[in-house]
Amino acid sequence: MTAPARKNERVPLQKVDVIKQSPFADISIDFVGCLYPKTTRGNKLLMVIIDNFTRWAHLVALRNVKTETVAKALIDFSRMEESRYVFV
Repeated sequence: MTAPARKNERVPLQKVDVIKQSPFADISIDFVGCLYPKTTRGNKLLMVIIDNFTRWAHLVALRNVKTETVAKALIDFSRMEESRYVFV
């Protein structure tokens, strides 16, 4: 048997509107948990922050997912990068 003939597999490049999109203007957040063993600081969870424009990922180790802990981590992150929208 032979494989069927393939049609054009390449998708043409598309223009990216740089004016409307910029790095860290749109980020997504997710949590990965229960890391074993815990870190030396007692962290057992990861908060994953992804820039939807560049696909750059930033990881933050957390002890828990309490509101205060997550808010502090987001504030620390926002000081590093300017983020306008957060989708959880």
